[in-house]
Amino acid sequence: MSDTDLVYLPATAALKLFAKKKLSPVDLMQATIARAEAMDLARKAEANYAKGRRTAALEGLPNHRPEL
Repeated sequence: MSDTDLVYLPATAALKLFAKKKLSPVDLMQATIARAEAMDLARKAEANYAKGRRTAALEGLPNHRPEL
């Protein structure tokens, strides 16, 4: 199951998977945090484009993380 699948997983389904030990609350939270971090990167890319700043070749595209 992808992080995107986990983030949109209904609570009832997540609870069932927890009970079956097929998903842990930690895994679900890590997927949620990764999604939030991706949104933060998207907002930063948006600001860079809006201000006409120099951007990385793939900046703003999903799954692209700029070099830190």
